[in-house]
Amino acid sequence: MKMLEVKNLKKSFGAVDVLRGVDFSLEKGEVLAIIGPSGGGKTTLLRCLNFLETPDEGEIWVGGQKIFDAAEHSDLSEAEIRANRLRFGLVFQQFNLFPQYTAKQNITLAMQLQAKERPDYKADRRVILEEIDQQANALLSRVGLLEKADNYPHMLSGGQQQRVAIARALALDPELTGEVLKVIRGLKSSDSTMIVVTHEIQFARHVADKVMFIDEGVIAEYGPSAEVIENPKNERTRAFLNKFEK
Repeated sequence: MKMLEVKNLKKSFGAVDVLRGVDFSLEKGEVLAIIGPSGGGKTTLLRCLNFLETPDEGEIWVGGQKIFDAAEHSDLSEAEIRANRLRFGLVFQQFNLFPQYTAKQNITLAMQLQAKERPDYKADRRVILEEIDQQANALLSRVGLLEKADNYPHMLSGGQQQRVAIARALALDPELTGEVLKVIRGLKSSDSTMIVVTHEIQFARHVADKVMFIDEGVIAEYGPSAEVIENPKNERTRAFLNKFEK
């Protein structure tokens, strides 16, 4: 079953075409690693998928349901946009933790936003927020960082920041189990799908099912991770991979 379908996604900022017609799909349970040079469109693609940016053209389908069509996006209410945004838990290589929030607050922010859509939120706000706090503690414990709950990102190492970012993504999908890379590897046998932006080629090789190389706003190469990394067909992909030790 196709969990995610992206059709002809385009996004420009002024005269700069950042995404120039992106098409791909992911099956349920697949892990996709997106690689490519800085400025190639990786982050803009994820921001469009997470509705932090509005694509100029294209469609986004989740689980066979069209959740966005650029020709119709003005008809979406703010509640619908928020609901669509909460469908995605994205992990960036750079972690993208909010520097002004603690590790726990970075995790609870998404859950609190999601909770506000519940019909019982106003009446049971205190109980719901306490449940969210307990869930955040459980996630931090799962990735071995419960004692860092009140630390801000600048107080954490790079690896610890990554674990917080993974815990934050897991906050939107509590069915996932395991720790750090084990969590992501476990996705291959679950019903969840993950997209990871990374420059870690070994990570892409050993964890991802598929690898996408995006450059100059287009997908230059896309396919099974071993095929793309070990035998890239596109010259730009080969040049990029040659910068890293395999």
